[in-house]
Amino acid sequence: MLASIVHPSPSLCTFIEKLNLSLSAPQMRHLTNSADALLMCETEKTLAALHRQFVQSVDPSNIADFYRISPWQANSVRRRLQSFLVNWAVAQATPSQPLVIRISVDDSIAEKDKATRHLEPVDWHFDHIESRKGRPRYKNGLSYVDCAVKIGSVSFTYDIQPYLRERTVRRLNRHRPKRQRVRFVSKTHLAQRILRSLAGLLPKDWSIYVHFDAWYTSASLIKFCRRQSWHVVSAIKSNRKLNGKRMDQHALTFRHKWSSKVTVTTADGTMRTDLVHTVRGRLEEVPGEVCDIFSRRHNRDKRPAYFISTDLGLSANAAL
Repeated sequence: MLASIVHPSPSLCTFIEKLNLSLSAPQMRHLTNSADALLMCETEKTLAALHRQFVQSVDPSNIADFYRISPWQANSVRRRLQSFLVNWAVAQATPSQPLVIRISVDDSIAEKDKATRHLEPVDWHFDHIESRKGRPRYKNGLSYVDCAVKIGSVSFTYDIQPYLRERTVRRLNRHRPKRQRVRFVSKTHLAQRILRSLAGLLPKDWSIYVHFDAWYTSASLIKFCRRQSWHVVSAIKSNRKLNGKRMDQHALTFRHKWSSKVTVTTADGTMRTDLVHTVRGRLEEVPGEVCDIFSRRHNRDKRPAYFISTDLGLSANAAL
């Protein structure tokens, strides 16, 4: 692989300077070089691979020390970056665009080799995407919760927080002094922590919609969003109760009734027509009325998808 970076990108340098980070000159240089190499590297992004992107560069151990022992705080850098991105994206909105902000919270696994053992947060995690009924799948890697924001036509990743299993937390704390022990935080609480930090940066006169998958649609998280005057449009599990009745039991009553057709755009950009029914009611442990959407791929679909929307004025088509 040939080295591709002679000098740091001027645009990247300008962007980092606008963040007004309280870093020393060597720290700024390491940060700029790391970001530039991450953008240019097309192979596996190890420190050695990032180092090979430069015609002339310091030893890779210097970059490693920048992350391990250099006296700077990642949270302060992250907070400056988050504030800059939100303010910049709001400024890009044109008067002709609707004042709508969409927030999406999800999780994923940064997969590592099966033999990886010496990275503290790495552990085996259940993979709900590749698992099938009676055939669970597990991956060795780092699990994390991420939050993406779309303001007008601008989309960006707002935050990424690592998730540690309770077993991982116990393993780490065995070798840590009492004051340096970590606490277990569930994924829903990580999501709430991210949303709380985002709440203070968002403009007050915009309509804000938060999207989850069914794993995050807990009563506490919905109530948190509603306290911020945000709307929730999310998937929901079949065992949740609407008006005291399970969602899958509601779905059974629609099997032989006329369905509305809704055309939605899938993740790969193709168009798909779903059959939907809507019901308004009270979700268990959630104050206020919500609109529940029952969606099927076809008339014989035995596993419909369930969604809720706290915005009662939103049509099923727009919600999906």
